[in-house]
Amino acid sequence: MKDFKGKKLLFLDGSPLAVPAVNRAKELGIYTIVANYYDKSVSVAKQYADEAWDINFSDIPETVKKMKEAGVDGIFQGWTDSHLPSYAALCDAAGFFCYGTAEQFDICINKDKFKKVCRENGVPVAEEYNPVFDSDGELDIGKMGEIRYPVIVKPADSSGSRGIYICKDSEELKNYFGKALDISPSKTVLIEQYITGQHVNIYYTLSDGDIYLSAMADRYVDYLDYQSAPVPVLLVHPSKYLGDFENGVDRKIREMFKTRGMKNGIAFVQGFRCDNGEFVIYEMGYRPNGGGTYSLINACSGYNQLDMLISFSLTGKMGEEEKLREQSPHFDRKALMYVVSAGTENIGVFKGLDEIRQLDSVVDVIPVRFPDEHNKGLGSHSRIAAYILFTANDTEDAEKTLSSVYRLIDIRNREGISMPVIHADTSVID
Repeated sequence: MKDFKGKKLLFLDGSPLAVPAVNRAKELGIYTIVANYYDKSVSVAKQYADEAWDINFSDIPETVKKMKEAGVDGIFQGWTDSHLPSYAALCDAAGFFCYGTAEQFDICINKDKFKKVCRENGVPVAEEYNPVFDSDGELDIGKMGEIRYPVIVKPADSSGSRGIYICKDSEELKNYFGKALDISPSKTVLIEQYITGQHVNIYYTLSDGDIYLSAMADRYVDYLDYQSAPVPVLLVHPSKYLGDFENGVDRKIREMFKTRGMKNGIAFVQGFRCDNGEFVIYEMGYRPNGGGTYSLINACSGYNQLDMLISFSLTGKMGEEEKLREQSPHFDRKALMYVVSAGTENIGVFKGLDEIRQLDSVVDVIPVRFPDEHNKGLGSHSRIAAYILFTANDTEDAEKTLSSVYRLIDIRNREGISMPVIHADTSVID
């Protein structure tokens, strides 16, 4: 890494997910500033930064003026899709390095546009039903042709699994279409064929136009109810289907990135490995993913994506070129992400994370919910309390770590009643 001592970096993300990035920047000698209009009780990363700004950074002229007065040297965007347009606009106005363009970010945020670009590049996506409306503006299912249930209804432009519903008949489709519509900022809703198969997450690193497949995970979930999106429980890297993916869809996704002019940053796509052996892709993020996969990649491949994003923010270069050329998504051991999910009640007590961090196999622990914090309960991701990232040689190793996690973790609601966490099925690891 270059010597960044004395540089000033503005973070647009104040969420708990941004805390490791703020801390890492400080370790590199960078003066850190977190900017948004939330106070420190909500914008947790402000508690760790050298300075906090209570501003609305979507006000581009005012934010640029404040950045110039403060001597800011670059911007770190973070984990929130809705911040990406402001990130692009601020970098453009201030003359800072931005790893993507407004057009590229728009495609990643809008699921409808993303699917169109996928089709143009031969990337397989789910079958879609175009909504038709009657004279009163209500969904007219009778004019939509033959619908094969179940279907997925989701906003075209939301994140965090908010507003996603599984519908098994026309009545549920009418009901949940309206709920998804309420979540969508652009009032655009997608109706897609419900896909069965193995959930997969795929992660890429982009550097000066070179695109590297960094990791692929099988994502195991818990279907809490039939209507809503499932909650993730365990992600296992490398995926059992990594070789098949590399020999098929990977090339098309890389080509899609190149045709859209994507040259730097990190990206992920989510999809299914279907029961018939084919892959279907349904979502993309041009940003770090929420679970801290960068820590597992660093542990197994030796390069830190957070360092690379910090470097790009200040220099326009991702760095780590030699390590990237040598990297492989075929890790020499299992890299696992256990998602601590404990319901949507407000938390009164959350203990055990410091002890879990001390376990030999644990690479990182990222809390995302805290005692006395109000949980809005929007989407299945609102149930997630923390991410535990660890490595294991085999199933027995993984079971030992998870047993320790279950023993150490203590989550209770405000009445002091225990909030049981969902346990992972370790039989899927080997």
